[in-house]
Amino acid sequence: MPASCFIEFSLSEEGQNVFSKAGYIPARPGVPVVPPTLKPEAGNFHVVVLSPDLVEHELARWIAVYNDLFK
Repeated sequence: MPASCFIEFSLSEEGQNVFSKAGYIPARPGVPVVPPTLKPEAGNFHVVVLSPDLVEHELARWIAVYNDLFK
């Protein structure tokens, strides 16, 4: 299966329902979140925002971790 077919399916309503049922937050509007407690408005969702300064400051360490794990 070409990668483009997988991406197309992943972003389709059917594909997003598969991800939702697996416990992921769907990217497609209209696909329900399963379980509903994952929805940001439920209050149990922790958002982590990485500022450009933080990324720049920690980049060398993250690259080292990646290289340790995957190379």
